[in-house]
Amino acid sequence: MDFSNKLGPIIAIGMGVIATIWLFSGEHGIVQAQTDEPSSKPRVSTIDTEQSSTKSLFKVSAKEQHAQWISQTLRLSGYTIANTTLTVNSQLAGRVTDVLIKKGDRVNADQTLIKIDDRSLQKNILQARALLKQRSLELEGVKRLTDQRLTSKVSLATAEAALASARADLADLEIDLENSQVLAPFSGIVNEFSIQPNQWLSVGDQVAMMVDVTPMKIAAQVPQNYARSVQLDSAADVIIQDLKWHGKISYMSSMADSQTRAIPIEITLDDTQEFIPSNLSAEIILHLEKVKAHSVSPALLSINDSGQMSIKILNGDRVEQHQVSIVRAEQDKVWITGLEDRAFVITAGQGFVKAGDHVDAEIIQGKQL
Repeated sequence: MDFSNKLGPIIAIGMGVIATIWLFSGEHGIVQAQTDEPSSKPRVSTIDTEQSSTKSLFKVSAKEQHAQWISQTLRLSGYTIANTTLTVNSQLAGRVTDVLIKKGDRVNADQTLIKIDDRSLQKNILQARALLKQRSLELEGVKRLTDQRLTSKVSLATAEAALASARADLADLEIDLENSQVLAPFSGIVNEFSIQPNQWLSVGDQVAMMVDVTPMKIAAQVPQNYARSVQLDSAADVIIQDLKWHGKISYMSSMADSQTRAIPIEITLDDTQEFIPSNLSAEIILHLEKVKAHSVSPALLSINDSGQMSIKILNGDRVEQHQVSIVRAEQDKVWITGLEDRAFVITAGQGFVKAGDHVDAEIIQGKQL
């Protein structure tokens, strides 16, 4: 066989031997390298883990607080109402002869407002009195005749009826004479009045609108969830145009408003010497029963997942979030219920922790927030 023909197979066999040796040595080297390679994750001792955990706790400040007894208050909006409002109407038809008051005047009970022409009434009364005297004499004569059996009992009954009719007619005329002077039904203010001299009035025509503003009253509505806390004679402060008055609840409706479901109330003010117009807006502060509450800054309050007012406190080193209710609000603080008598309220860092978190807390002793 020629040498050139044998060269190809010899080269192929040699390359196969070399590849086999390379694969064997390479696999052994990779395995050895993996075995000898040091771990990329360093060992962490138990002490280092504990120190790291302590350092990772979020720092907060909390203040120890104790609940205090306070008067619970309820703020409402209302409006002033008159103690009494009455329309004065004419009870007699006639021409107005005298106008003795004007709109806006303060008048006393039974004070004359206007006078109606009574001249014809005076004449009719004189005639009625004369007729009454005549009927009385006629009855006496019939009685004498009856005693003598000279007339029937029917004549006696007729005479008695005539006398009674004359008395009734005189009484009606005297009432009309009284009604010729229109009097104030109570002490108050003439709120509406437009009568002029010589004006003709018919029976039932309006003469004046009278308003009694002493004592002044305030109307408001109490939310239904406070219905049990509000009682008659409960104290109230009322602010009207920056002026403050004191009063008491004088009326509570036995039925809730059909639209608002609130309870209508009225507050009667004490010693309101100053005139207060009706239908003015009023701010009302009702003083309810005393409750134990904590005073906190409004900035410490938040809304929980249920949409309720809440505050974060500490129980040991664990954060808790408690639902609270505001029972009184002041200029720089609010009073809340819903916490234990003694509580540690988180005052700094509360926005960065949640209920259940463990924290590194600094407890501050001091007065109520």
